[in-house]
Amino acid sequence: MTAQPLLCRFRRGAWWLAALLLAAGCSGPYTRQQAVPPQYRLTVPEGIRVAAQAMQTVGYFPVKQDVGAGYIVGEQKRKDSFGLDMFSLSLSVSFLPAGEGRLNMSATAAVSENIAFTDELDDEVDKFYAAFQRTLEQRGTGRAPALAPGRASETVPPAAPLPQAPPPVLQAPPPTPTPSVPSPPARPSGASGYQL
Repeated sequence: MTAQPLLCRFRRGAWWLAALLLAAGCSGPYTRQQAVPPQYRLTVPEGIRVAAQAMQTVGYFPVKQDVGAGYIVGEQKRKDSFGLDMFSLSLSVSFLPAGEGRLNMSATAAVSENIAFTDELDDEVDKFYAAFQRTLEQRGTGRAPALAPGRASETVPPAAPLPQAPPPVLQAPPPTPTPSVPSPPARPSGASGYQL
């Protein structure tokens, strides 16, 4: 075997190996860290509440949270590009106090195992951070954040109490009529009862 064909085989094998590693790297979780601006002076529980609102605005439904550990996880179901298979994206956000009213935040987007390749994970994290910032700003002004198109609000305002109807007045049922029995026809006097 000459050196030339062996070198071509190595190049061809290295190309496929690089493509496989690139695809595996793109489908793995994507994480980005960011500091919460100190002027908001968020605590970990407040940060989790703001993160839950921001998740809902970009289409994620919060499925798990732990205030003590400082994290919240949201999920979103989607169809693949061909519309044949469902997959889920998850967004996990954790908070770590940094002292003096500051918080460090880490957001990680991941895709379910039935998808081999996606390039959306960094976009999902960017969308979340933008929604988080908008929610912080709206929180300062007292406005509620807008939800993603097609998403209904998960919280329902309490309903106004319905007027109470007066209790029904119970009455005795009307008497039931007794069935009438027809009386036998009157007999003429002196008759024996049968007429021929």
